[in-house]
Amino acid sequence: MTKPSDRPGYVAREGFNLLHIIFTILAGLSLLAALGVLTWDAWSWLSGRGTGFTLFDAVLQWLLGSPPPASEMGLGLKALAILSLLPLGPLLAALAWIFYKIGNGFERLG
Repeated sequence: MTKPSDRPGYVAREGFNLLHIIFTILAGLSLLAALGVLTWDAWSWLSGRGTGFTLFDAVLQWLLGSPPPASEMGLGLKALAILSLLPLGPLLAALAWIFYKIGNGFERLG
């Protein structure tokens, strides 16, 4: 049985462990998505359907629709427009690495 003074530390450790699990799952899903996109791009190239990479712009247009005119964009949307020029596969792989590092940080805290 734990002492009442140990209860907050136990709850904090379990919370950090839960966050570690969540970010590790997000890293795995991002890595699987990156591998799927890169496989799709390779298959498209090998089958002769196209030679370009799938851009992040395709996902943004699917989720948010077409972008507003540049004169109406704020700083956040302009940064998102710059990110939209990146290929989706490597961007998802980088996101997986970031999620993995965040998850490891929570594991060390727990």
